[in-house]
Amino acid sequence: MYDDEVCGQWGWSRQPAGLDEMDEFKCLLLACQPVILSEGSDRLMWSLDKENGFSVRSMKSEIEDLGNTSDNFVLEWNNWVPKKVVIHAWRVKMERISVMVELVKRGIIVSSAICPICEEYLESAEHLVVSCQFAQSVWCIISSWFKISPFFAFSIKDLLELHRFYQLSKRKAKAFHAVCMTTVWCLWRVRNALVHQGKPITIGSVVGEIKALSFLWVKNRGKNAGLTWEKWRSFNFML
Repeated sequence: MYDDEVCGQWGWSRQPAGLDEMDEFKCLLLACQPVILSEGSDRLMWSLDKENGFSVRSMKSEIEDLGNTSDNFVLEWNNWVPKKVVIHAWRVKMERISVMVELVKRGIIVSSAICPICEEYLESAEHLVVSCQFAQSVWCIISSWFKISPFFAFSIKDLLELHRFYQLSKRKAKAFHAVCMTTVWCLWRVRNALVHQGKPITIGSVVGEIKALSFLWVKNRGKNAGLTWEKWRSFNFML
């Protein structure tokens, strides 16, 4: 340091030779001019959110801005699950469930707006179903169960449209859509059990409930009489 300025010396293995290398050296000097060094340690920064760093939300917002997309989502009805499950999926998509963030917006006093499951981020509907580490682990198991490649969703809309992007038969795609809606339903149920009853939750118990409920609904509401629990559990069947 000299008069609050950082000084240094070039440690050449050899001096630049020829006009091309001198031009490259001049370009390097120009590129370094706006750089301000300090005595502090270096740290990584996310240009879209310099204060909080990388987040899925900031990336999603940037992608939407670049694509100039509009929210023209229309929920696809699925009669293989109860109406209340379909309606709940729509309410989650519209951020119309009583998560902590929405309660605070309505002036309701809550002890904390942090997600009660991961205890790390604010609890919005999208966080609860999409970005919470607990939910991501559940979705990872669901993808493995259906023998499809792991997916990464940016929004609830992405989850409710997943069945369209895999090479599944029409009825298997409908079954997968039913499972996705059931998963959204079960994540909300176990969250409420934790918040209102203090019941501990595990990934295994949630996945087990998803498989059991979706089997019951797909078999009976979808009129798939030949579907057995053994076939459903291994997702090895023809609908």
